[in-house]
Amino acid sequence: MENLQSNLPHPQIISDTGESRFNQLERTLEQFQELDQMRNQFSDVKVPLELLDVLDQGKNPQLYTKEVLERTLQKNKEVNGKVETYKKFHAALLKELAMSIFANPVFRPQNAASAALIRFVPNFVALRLSWTQNSLRSEGLEQFVEEFLPVIRENNPQIKYFLHRTYTECDPFVVGEYTWMRSRRKRVSWRSKHQVLSMVEEMAVGGDYRPGLKRGVNKRLPRGQELWDTETMGHDVFKVYSKWKADEDDLRMPTSDKHPHFVYRKY
Repeated sequence: MENLQSNLPHPQIISDTGESRFNQLERTLEQFQELDQMRNQFSDVKVPLELLDVLDQGKNPQLYTKEVLERTLQKNKEVNGKVETYKKFHAALLKELAMSIFANPVFRPQNAASAALIRFVPNFVALRLSWTQNSLRSEGLEQFVEEFLPVIRENNPQIKYFLHRTYTECDPFVVGEYTWMRSRRKRVSWRSKHQVLSMVEEMAVGGDYRPGLKRGVNKRLPRGQELWDTETMGHDVFKVYSKWKADEDDLRMPTSDKHPHFVYRKY
């Protein structure tokens, strides 16, 4: 910095000469501004730590610069082939996708056709949809109701459908009701129509896409509705023992082993 300052013309002291003092003062200010600009150019210069180690060891800094340059050129030579390959692949990809990824049908949702293939499981009872009219967070569910729900209702007439439309801003929900008061609930805020269709399809197959006994909605009867074989070992719960001996047997009376809720215990 001292060398830079020595190269600049030294500001002259204003004296009583033929030149006006105003011009001398203006030239002096310009010299100081030029000096500040040069000083600001070198204010944010950062020296690498490796160069400081070279200086501490008493070596020539020019050798360090030469080594760094050779190392950089070698690395660029190694990477150059990969960069060229990536550039060719990028150009081929853009050409394949017609310069627009989002407009290409390859990346569009492909589950729109599954609306005509949805068949609800036997224990599915009702489907409830609730959303807000003309709301951005409910836009996906509203589009689902207009586009996919008529197809689903046509193929599944045995299911009850409840549509709750409100003008109060609230989260949209998809609720699937199953037998014995069991249900699955999904909040579908800011979801697209294809995502809502995927959730309904998941409810239609039993509550979960993944296989497993505890993944989907439980199909087992409540304990109060089950009739175990161990409960009828000594007697038949449907047989009346306090009848008059002359009464005829009622052949229409059901038996325990023919009851629809009769269950054999495993252990």
